[in-house]
Amino acid sequence: MNEYGRFQEDGSFRVTNPRTPEPWLHYLLRPDRPGTETFASGVTASAGGFDVRGTHENTIVDCRLHLNDRDDVGRYVYVRDAESGSLFTTSWQPVQAENQRCETVFRFGSARFESECGGIAAEDELFLPTDFDGWVREITLTNRSGRPRILDIVPFVPVLLGDALVRLLAGDNDAFFGGARWDRELRGIVFRRHHGLPLDSDPEKISGLLGNVALFHCTLNEAETPYETDMETFLGDRFRSLANPRAVEEGRLSSRDTPHLRRACGAFHRRVTLQPGETLRFAVLLALGSTEDYYLGGKGDLKEIVSRAADGGERSRMLKATLNRWAEKLSKPALAVPDPKAQRAWPWLLYQCETVTVLNRMKSRYHTGYEYGWGFRDLLQDALYLLPTDTEALRKIILRAAAQIFRDGKCYHNFFLRQEGNRSVEASDDPLWFLDAVAAWCRETGDPSLLAERAPWAGEKAEDPKESGATVLRHCEACIEGLLADRSPRGLLWIKDCDWNDDLNESRTGDEPRRSLESVMASQQLVSSLRNWAETLERAAPALREAARSPFSPAFLK
Repeated sequence: MNEYGRFQEDGSFRVTNPRTPEPWLHYLLRPDRPGTETFASGVTASAGGFDVRGTHENTIVDCRLHLNDRDDVGRYVYVRDAESGSLFTTSWQPVQAENQRCETVFRFGSARFESECGGIAAEDELFLPTDFDGWVREITLTNRSGRPRILDIVPFVPVLLGDALVRLLAGDNDAFFGGARWDRELRGIVFRRHHGLPLDSDPEKISGLLGNVALFHCTLNEAETPYETDMETFLGDRFRSLANPRAVEEGRLSSRDTPHLRRACGAFHRRVTLQPGETLRFAVLLALGSTEDYYLGGKGDLKEIVSRAADGGERSRMLKATLNRWAEKLSKPALAVPDPKAQRAWPWLLYQCETVTVLNRMKSRYHTGYEYGWGFRDLLQDALYLLPTDTEALRKIILRAAAQIFRDGKCYHNFFLRQEGNRSVEASDDPLWFLDAVAAWCRETGDPSLLAERAPWAGEKAEDPKESGATVLRHCEACIEGLLADRSPRGLLWIKDCDWNDDLNESRTGDEPRRSLESVMASQQLVSSLRNWAETLERAAPALREAARSPFSPAFLK
């Protein structure tokens, strides 16, 4: 690893060699938000990555990271010398200027690009604010060349604004809905699309209106700033790439709106002059807007975001709030050990646990998330990290998992925000992880009230969970009953699909596993889970008897 980067004394990681063997991806997510709602950004050391809210159904920016090992599509800020025509970006990709020095610093809550090329030094820090969905890039350019410089600045972002899986399968046919246009009031490009989950809107009020809104804005923009919304026009022709877009080389953007999102992008152009030693500070942002606010509320929320972004002091406060919030989260639980390497690794372990708990498998470098969404057992395994610090967040995750369980005790192996989960995969150990999570929560809190919480059954539409579905206790009973009823003659659980080990799969006859192989591992977990569950019921027995809700006999409780 030392060949490409190193940990620093403040706990951050500095990538010193941009030619990493794989795209090195850092995850940023808006803190204190559930996985069904959180805005998340993946940021590579070369400024590639993605922006998504929830699962892939609401992808805002997709730089094709999973299909592009070159990692040469991303969110960029181009800087061009208007006199010589030399070009670089504040990140190393995509231009890869020969005389550019570029390093990337990953911090808890931000990614910072530090570079210098041709006498122009650049710092570019991307972070997710705590109070709105989107990102801000705080950028400074300093003229160290000793002579005046005329620079063309072109911020750029590729835009998807839709379901990444549908776009992958349907291509351009999926992208004719919506559009991109310049908004003079917001001094930015507004992307609109009917697909996706409308953010924070009353469905009755926005009936018939485009469902998602995203704003791309630069604080250097004016009412008539040149802009671009179409990728093909930005590149110039199909033989060019983002390393040499004609629009940047010629300093001309078309300033045309587009009625579709077939190959959408956002770009602005601003020419500035920097005297020797002078520094220019500005920001670029991407913000998700409420459909209701944009069309019916006078754009008040987005106007406030633009106003705040225009204030350099306010941007510094937003960045500080993000970094401080992560520092606070990662201080619990605290660890004090004599080994400085272990001490330094501890907050990164907590950061990783928080990230996989919130994002799960919905969007990672190696599991695309397109077909996986949230993994049932993955989510429950990851979420157990919350036990010492945030049992309320874990309770909500357990209730979300309960809604993926069928009356027969089987579970969706993976699930999404809108569509039903995947029942074509059946793993014997999925229900066991639900039992273990419930038992762990009750043991940690000493509170059996979780067992009386209600959740709907999978596959059943429940308008009001209080009037339908069942208690968590009943969901657990269904898991136990289903497991005990589906064992081999020797009493062992069957190996089914990807049981505890994704490489273990029983062949199928029709739509069902053949049930010819036994899983000793899953059976051992069943024994452990039943012991934990018996202990849980024994402790909860007084409350359960009083409520007269438990169908288990007193003998079993003992």
